[in-house]
Amino acid sequence: MSFGYSFTKASEVGQLTFGFGATHKTEIRSLSVDGGTITTTKEAERDTQRSFLDLGMRRFRSNRWFTGYKLGFESNDELGLQLRTSLGAGVGRFLVQTSSSELALIGGVVVTNEELAGAVSSQDNVEGMVGVRYAKFHFDDPKVDLTMEFTAYPSFSESGRVRAQFDAKIRRELFHDLFWDITYYNTYDSDSSSGTDATSDYAVVTSLGWTF
Repeated sequence: MSFGYSFTKASEVGQLTFGFGATHKTEIRSLSVDGGTITTTKEAERDTQRSFLDLGMRRFRSNRWFTGYKLGFESNDELGLQLRTSLGAGVGRFLVQTSSSELALIGGVVVTNEELAGAVSSQDNVEGMVGVRYAKFHFDDPKVDLTMEFTAYPSFSESGRVRAQFDAKIRRELFHDLFWDITYYNTYDSDSSSGTDATSDYAVVTSLGWTF
């Protein structure tokens, strides 16, 4: 679990962050849950928020192959997204898989339902999914974890629409399970039907956390 807060007097901008994650892994499968929210406040302006919750499962196959399944929920005021519900499945392979690093590719299909700001009804989409994930682990004191993940979602339902998500995080242990991390995310959506001019939302977030 991690918490962070920042405030800049000159611009009167404040940011509150909260995140959590848990993983259960066996020899044949892994189950994971990840979530978080970022709330940004500005003087004389409406607060904005980005929140997400992802539930995932991987079934490990022979020769470093795996199948993956994911259920996700996301909202993003900057992009005019009230709620996106996603259900996806895919097949991937670890190109590198050691005790200290992983590099994996995955491809699949995602079905989404989106509720947009100002829209009278939700809309369904079918998208492709192509992604790559890299992770590096350092287990000696201090423990350091580095993860980077990029996923593109070309739409089958809306011609020309492409979504993309990039996340990068570096986490360093300060002392005995207390850690400090820096997270960068960039969310892109070529579709502007939400009524906002923005096609991307990005931020750099620092926080303190505790593992148990």
